[in-house]
Amino acid sequence: MKHVAIALLGCGTVGKGVVDLLSRNGQLIEEQLDTHISIKRILIRDLPKYERMDLPDTIALTTDFNDIINDDEIEIVVEVMGSADFAKECIEQCFKRGKSVVSANKDLIADYGIPLLKLSQENNVDFQFEASVAGGIPVIRPMYSSLNSNRIERIIGIMNGTTNYILTNMTERGLSYEEARKVRPDIIYASISGFGQTGPLCHKAAYDNIAQAMGGLLRVTGYPDQAPVKVGVSIADANAGIHAAFCLMAALYYREHTGKGQYIDVSMMETTMSVLENFVIQYTLNGVVPERMGNEHSASAPFDVYVTKDDYIAVATASNRLFSRMQDAMGLDIMSDPRFAENTLRRKNYAELKPIIEAWMKEHTTADIVALFDKAGVPAAPLLRIDELVHHPQIRQRGMMETQHHPVIGDFEMPGFPAHFSEIQTPVRKAAPLLGADTDDVLSVMLGFSKEKIQELKDRDIV
Repeated sequence: MKHVAIALLGCGTVGKGVVDLLSRNGQLIEEQLDTHISIKRILIRDLPKYERMDLPDTIALTTDFNDIINDDEIEIVVEVMGSADFAKECIEQCFKRGKSVVSANKDLIADYGIPLLKLSQENNVDFQFEASVAGGIPVIRPMYSSLNSNRIERIIGIMNGTTNYILTNMTERGLSYEEARKVRPDIIYASISGFGQTGPLCHKAAYDNIAQAMGGLLRVTGYPDQAPVKVGVSIADANAGIHAAFCLMAALYYREHTGKGQYIDVSMMETTMSVLENFVIQYTLNGVVPERMGNEHSASAPFDVYVTKDDYIAVATASNRLFSRMQDAMGLDIMSDPRFAENTLRRKNYAELKPIIEAWMKEHTTADIVALFDKAGVPAAPLLRIDELVHHPQIRQRGMMETQHHPVIGDFEMPGFPAHFSEIQTPVRKAAPLLGADTDDVLSVMLGFSKEKIQELKDRDIV
């Protein structure tokens, strides 16, 4: 039996998955390939961070790439670091030393895929990278190797969930949407970018926090005497994605009735601005520029987060009726004070009202207050931590948490679909495919290969 020693560059989620996969399925791989594959070394950046990791004793951790490149026993290097430039340098050295490389690095393949492929050919070694392209669907390699007797003139289209790289390259190469439309008049493009495909900022780089900043959200989030605060989740990313999804549905409906496709240009800056619609209108109508208000509400009071005897509590009273219930539950007579008689006055004089409420809150536990306010019909809630949220009876009873299976990490829980249909089954999700998991489907469905032909390709180690 042949023995092949490999090395990993990186040991994050993907790298640890490779270790676990070989540990669990090593015997099966040996039977299929008549080859024993073992991981000899793993390159990491911070040795103390990984010293307690549960790894086989046969694996040596190193922070020096030379330990790998100078080890003649290592024939294959698996690159799962994520950094494009450093990974490129490492892979180039591997090729020059006669070592084949497998990479799951999307940035690397996007920036340096072609020259690295040529360098691997020049040094007579393999460069495998299907895990980093086409959403894990191994199309590139079969086209490159097993279809070399056919004349592929062009690829009509690529279906991809992200367009950043595709659209950038289309622009740089002068390939417009109109050119694609000549081939498919009904094609629909949906682009999500930081600032849209037009305007003076169309080429400006953006992440979620940049969109929150430029979309006005950061300036209205946080406390007035402190620095602005980013919303805790990537809300600009999520909001832009939701807008794009609705736009795609509208475009599909339009195409169904007209036969025409269209280009959808979604800007994270603009979708973030749309969340602040009421603030924008306040300015355009009244010239009011809203400032940061912490947990307060611009039009209602009390509408805030308070410190209790043991934790925090959120309270919302947006009407005189609700505040009347609140004061009665607290056993206080606040509305008899002219400053607090109705909502607009409570909002105006909230600086004087807040200490009164705070003092009462600090004498009671969060659970007691929530129970008291729930009974009185006053909106109030504890501030749930993630661990409390995941195990909350409301979430569990409605089936929001669902169990998924991943072939590497096993069973795990994740949030399900946040809406419940009476007649439609909510989408069933599955884990991202492993390398080669969709090979049979691609060869049979997309390329029309028979079962016999696919088996022949497997027997010849082509796929």
